[in-house]
Amino acid sequence: MPPKKINWRRVRAANARHATQTRVEAHKKQGGGCSGMIREVEPMPDQLGKLRDRGLSPTVMDQKKQQVRRQFLAMKLMDVNEYKRNHIRFLQNKKIKNEEREKYVQEQLLSYQTVTKTVVSDEAKNVYMNQEANKPASELKPSRKLNSHASTACENPTACKCNRIFNALYRKPPGISVERKHRKVDRNGFVDMDDHNHSDQRIIVECSDACGCCRTCPNRQAQQEKSKNLTVVHLKDERGCGLETAEPIRKGELIGEYVGEALVMEEVIGDDGETFYDTGRGTSYEASFRVMQGNIAINSRDIGNVVRFLSHACEPNSAFVECHSRKSEGETLIPRIVVIALQDIAAGELVTISYYDPEDMKDRKGIRCRCKPACQNFLPCRYVDD
Repeated sequence: MPPKKINWRRVRAANARHATQTRVEAHKKQGGGCSGMIREVEPMPDQLGKLRDRGLSPTVMDQKKQQVRRQFLAMKLMDVNEYKRNHIRFLQNKKIKNEEREKYVQEQLLSYQTVTKTVVSDEAKNVYMNQEANKPASELKPSRKLNSHASTACENPTACKCNRIFNALYRKPPGISVERKHRKVDRNGFVDMDDHNHSDQRIIVECSDACGCCRTCPNRQAQQEKSKNLTVVHLKDERGCGLETAEPIRKGELIGEYVGEALVMEEVIGDDGETFYDTGRGTSYEASFRVMQGNIAINSRDIGNVVRFLSHACEPNSAFVECHSRKSEGETLIPRIVVIALQDIAAGELVTISYYDPEDMKDRKGIRCRCKPACQNFLPCRYVDD
């Protein structure tokens, strides 16, 4: 009977698996940690096969085996050391990047003076004082007869003056094509943001002492200085910093107020003949009014709060809303801008608004929008901050 033919390839593979398993178990017994650091010192099967095929004596074979093992071990040790070096380099780079991001955020946080209310320049205050909006509600004449049963969240609905104020001051005037919306608050303090459109001119009219309600009335959200817990984060791209909410936000809730320095804007004619208003500060940290006062802007470049870090999104989850608010009619009415949630926002999610009209972002000029990877819009930025 002829001798059985030995399949050396299978034998070599089995020996290699056994040797590897033996070393893994030995490594574990010695308290070895990362499996990626195990030294597999068994020679490669192909190398042993070549030695065997040359018909060498057992003694020479053992010597060659040891030589191959030493070479193989040296190669594995080199790979392990290279892995170590690359891993250390990766950790160092990661640490540097994290430190750079943290430093950037800290620099941004320290680049302005924190205030809780808008600071009004003397020039802006003179403009406000001469506005009809500073008159008592009893002296305002609505453009049409009001429904005495008009909806209101005021604690004293029969004496509430908010609908009267909107009708007299802010209802759509002749010659204005865009719609002006009176964004009302419900009994829970949530603003009605249904059918929101970026192009609409929108305003909230809050109660005052003329309504006969108390300071905790649901229709006094901005006066109560409510604000959500927000965290400034670095977005790792051209957007710079953004805002994350540290708590859940419900649709219609007031997230915070955009505060800064109230400045009067001057009429300027651009190179293309376009007329626009400008504060002369040359910064993007500005929000202007379209309903309450057309030539006033709030600039948060030097003074403001964290709301100034709101990043742009073409499909935002919040929006700016102008706010007519003063506790008593003896105070000078200072126009305000609040941020209202357009949808429920989960904790840890970015809070975003749209700074531009959708039609203005379709022209492929300006800065490429990075609100999401597939966004094809361009931001028509007029100014670039230092």
